[in-house]
Amino acid sequence: MISTKHLSKTFPGTGKPVQAVKDVTVSFPTGQLVAVVGKSGSGKSTLLALLGALDSPSDGTITVDDHEVTSMHGRALLQYRRSTIGFVFQNYNLIPNLSAMENVMLPMEFAGRSGKERHKRALHLLKEVGLSADQVKRHPGKLSGGEQQRVAIARALANNPKLVLADEPTGNLDSQTSKAIIDMLHDLAKSEQTTIVVVTHDTAVA
Repeated sequence: MISTKHLSKTFPGTGKPVQAVKDVTVSFPTGQLVAVVGKSGSGKSTLLALLGALDSPSDGTITVDDHEVTSMHGRALLQYRRSTIGFVFQNYNLIPNLSAMENVMLPMEFAGRSGKERHKRALHLLKEVGLSADQVKRHPGKLSGGEQQRVAIARALANNPKLVLADEPTGNLDSQTSKAIIDMLHDLAKSEQTTIVVVTHDTAVA
């Protein structure tokens, strides 16, 4: 279970401070896909950054399975980002000179998992997101936008995270591909027992 209590984030402004996130108290159950909907500039991405420990709140707490993230520092915070969180971005953020397989294996290498284990897990995930044996060998430039996003989702799941944060994951995709990606995320939340939080401005996606 991932939860926040009275979570707020204020940035200094040229005139007065800007409150991007204000007093958010919410729980995200394990194994579910949750959509956070709002207009551009409403603080959605800031909320994701706080949940992913990429930024620290001005006030409030974040708790993951009874561990308070907002009290973590140094190595504990690094370990949290590495093993508890997976990120999916609108622009995929794949490494262009690595194959789909190598992109998915990379986070596991940083986590110290063996080569055999990395290969087995990457192959399983890429198959689960619908890539063929030929596609897993291709570099991102040889894959469509939807295929690249599937690789990015497999990479986010590589280290069995408790929480996957997806920031406008369908923003660069057509409506049919967007639906396929969201359906897949919904299924993966259950099969991988991972909480997936999708930020979107698109009510159809939500």
